[in-house]
Amino acid sequence: MLYITMNYRNEIIKRYRYYESIRENLIDVNAQLEIVKQRDPNSLTKSTSEYKKGNTGSNQTNKAIQLSILDDNLTEQKMCYELIIKDYEKGYRLLSENEKKVLKNRYIRNLTIEKTAEEMSKSIATIKRLTNQALMTLESQMTKI
Repeated sequence: MLYITMNYRNEIIKRYRYYESIRENLIDVNAQLEIVKQRDPNSLTKSTSEYKKGNTGSNQTNKAIQLSILDDNLTEQKMCYELIIKDYEKGYRLLSENEKKVLKNRYIRNLTIEKTAEEMSKSIATIKRLTNQALMTLESQMTKI
């Protein structure tokens, strides 16, 4: 989801950490949208005896409205996920290999700055600088609302 926030740094870190989950969620939403679009609100949802009694109107209308609302909600979710993915990929392409490694170590592997510096054979100051540069680059590509 897109959040209205003033703390873009935390939002960028969340998006980086959950990028793969967001991609999976997009696949799920697309599958759900296909199911909703294939459903016919006029299909039989009651037993034949209920139709013979003439009790058909409001349930069909409610079903159509429910499907329409579900379609709208899923479409909105899809647009949010697509926007997050687009922003992320656009920013990620701009990162250097060292910036990508730092982000992975810090926010995917949850390593400390010190451990990241040790693994990459860099100083702590360099790791801090690379982290800050990478997050600023990702933030520069983030759609802000």
